[in-house]
Amino acid sequence: MKHKKNMDTNQIFIQFFTSALVGAIIGIEREKTKNIKKNQIISVGIRTDILIALLGATSATLANTIHFSILMISFIALIIFLLIPFTSLALAKQQINFKTEISTIIVFILGALSIYFPPIVPIITAIITTMILSMRETLHSVANKIKYGEIIDAIKFILIAFVILPFLPNKSYDQEILNIFVDTSNLPISIQTLDIINPYQIWLIVVVISGINFLGYILVRLLGKNKGISLTGFLGGFYSSTMTSLSLSKQSKRNKNIKYPFVSAITLACATSFVKMLIVIRTLNNELFNYTAPTMLLMLLYLLIVGFLIYEFSKRQKQKRKIGKDQLSKEIISPFKLKTAVQFAIILTLTL
Repeated sequence: MKHKKNMDTNQIFIQFFTSALVGAIIGIEREKTKNIKKNQIISVGIRTDILIALLGATSATLANTIHFSILMISFIALIIFLLIPFTSLALAKQQINFKTEISTIIVFILGALSIYFPPIVPIITAIITTMILSMRETLHSVANKIKYGEIIDAIKFILIAFVILPFLPNKSYDQEILNIFVDTSNLPISIQTLDIINPYQIWLIVVVISGINFLGYILVRLLGKNKGISLTGFLGGFYSSTMTSLSLSKQSKRNKNIKYPFVSAITLACATSFVKMLIVIRTLNNELFNYTAPTMLLMLLYLLIVGFLIYEFSKRQKQKRKIGKDQLSKEIISPFKLKTAVQFAIILTLTL
């Protein structure tokens, strides 16, 4: 009984220490902001955030032992407390800024979560919240640079990747289709075990191709044409050098003024595919790995050297032609080409 009591005491201590830590993490950022902006009516810093997090933890603890309504009453009381200075500021300064109020509410919620969840959950959430609060200028700058068409393309990609794909059946329909025409039971075993017409796998190709295009566009906007396109090929090769090469070659056809960065990217995609193959072989068959590793490492090294040499050559060509990010953004028009991705999926399926 005594041991159990000690365990409960230790658990409560950890929970309340976690809530205080969460408040401190967010409070440090709020303290710095408070020092910069002196004209705020409500002044929230590290001490206030720690106290609010502890309030959330205390309310959650009492809600567990007495009644859940205690947590709700505390939460509503905090919102009312925040509305008073918020309303005063809105009337006096004729401006509305929810950042302080929202971050304060998040601190309270995280303090309560410290009682219900393992410490890692509220701590990670607090770190992410602090990053978002501290990156205000960067996020605003990025948002101002994003074009309307890019937002639409991002929504399209989210739709095909996270809405359509999860609901597609991940099963083969080869036998059902073949049975319409022939009796597959009399055919060779290789025909009876076909696994090609799989809606999930086919649409996954569409998602991967679209994702490579989207990744390439983002990297180009952030890093410029040479680094962006080459890095797209390097990263895309880890998943599929074939899909990456097809996607990049199609982009190069649409952007005829850009040639060498795409050559470098496709070469690097082929190089990184050997890394993936070596990992797979090492996992499945150690003897085969020892036999094939020297040759594959030589091919990997050769392709990496060629890819980086072409990349350096494209940089020199850029300096001669004086092509920058602004001109490149006009050349690469759209990051999302669903029609092209679907065509690739059909071609690869028919090839299989």
